[in-house]
Amino acid sequence: MLDLLLIAILGFLGSFGHCAGMCGPLTMAFSLSNSRNDKLAAFRFHLLLNLGRIAAYALVGAAIGGLGSVLIAGGLLAGTGSELRRAIALLTGTMLIWFGVVQIKPGLLPRLPLLHPMSHDQVGQAMSKLSAQKNWWVPIGLGLLWGLIPCGFLYAAQIKAAETGNPVLGATTMLALGLGTS
Repeated sequence: MLDLLLIAILGFLGSFGHCAGMCGPLTMAFSLSNSRNDKLAAFRFHLLLNLGRIAAYALVGAAIGGLGSVLIAGGLLAGTGSELRRAIALLTGTMLIWFGVVQIKPGLLPRLPLLHPMSHDQVGQAMSKLSAQKNWWVPIGLGLLWGLIPCGFLYAAQIKAAETGNPVLGATTMLALGLGTS
């Protein structure tokens, strides 16, 4: 329970600096594109948008928690000093350094397609196409896509979700982060 509270606090505090700077313009664009004098419609739009975003976080958390369970079980089966466990630790550490370098200097290292299935541009293009539609579910779809944008801030919570070794706890971890950022 304390872990979930800490993740929610991380989301809350991070939303003032990182999220406001990175996602604030996106939120503003949604607000301007959906500008009506109907405050209830605007509230409904943003509510559905954020529910979609938080649902995407939870789905990613469930997948990562499931992957974490496989990695943890593999390490336990192999034993403490096993080559498999060392290889997993080296791979994980290398990936964290890779992600850090990519965040600092985006073009220096190639993107890892498995870990970055969609680029910012691809998500942006999909969001542009979707936002042109006028269906009631468009804000949910936009939120689901928004939750898939590669984000260094989310990686810390995703590592915690993987550490849970459980899809439900992984989803709950990312849900706590999403609620904290709301």
